[in-house]
Parts: sequence; C-alpha cells; structure tokens
Amino acid sequence: MRHWATLGAALLAATVAHADTASLTADLAGTDDARAVDAAAALGKSSDAKALESLVAALDAGTTPKVAVALCAALGGKKDARAVVVLMQYAHHRAPEVRRAALAALALVNDPR
Repeated sequence: MRHWATLGAALLAATVAHADTASLTADLAGTDDARAVDAAAALGKSSDAKALESLVAALDAGTTPKVAVALCAALGGKKDARAVVVLMQYAHHRAPEVRRAALAALALVNDPR
C-alpha cells in the first residue's frame, strides 16, 4: 500500500511541477519584467526537464536587458551545454550587464567548445 501512496505522491509532484513550469514560462513571455525575472529564477531552480527548454527559448526570443540577465543567471545555474549557443549570442549583446551575465553563465557550463 505504501508503494502506491509513494507513486501517487511522485506523480502528483511531477504534475504540479509541469503546471508550475507552464505558468512560469508564460510569465517569461509577459510584459512584466519583475514577474519574468522571478520566473527565470524559479525555472533556474526547477528540476522539471522542460524548465531548461523554457529558459533557452525565452532568451532566444529576445527580451529586455533586465530579464536577459536573469535568464543568463538561471541558465548558468543549470550548467547544461544545450544553453551554450544562445549564451554565446548574448556574450556579444549591446548591454554590458547582459554580456557579463552571459559570460558568467558560460563559465559555469561544462562544454569543451
């Protein structure tokens, strides 16, 4: 009986995480920079596999410098090589704070490029 309860709890947690990721992804695409920054930080800490995809897509789509810095920080925390291409693009951004954030994130990613 405990096995089913544990399995049910895990399934519920995964469903909630996926719903949270969808909601946070919507916040990234919104017009409220403060919400987008908070969403980037939350997705950066998320264990949901879709979180990385959401962060990369949001940065790739373009955003304000404030949100771009938060997205770079979140991607750096993920340390996933799938973020390298978009981070390399932002390493040449016109805003110096964005360039610094992208370079800092790239330094955390384990990628031999």
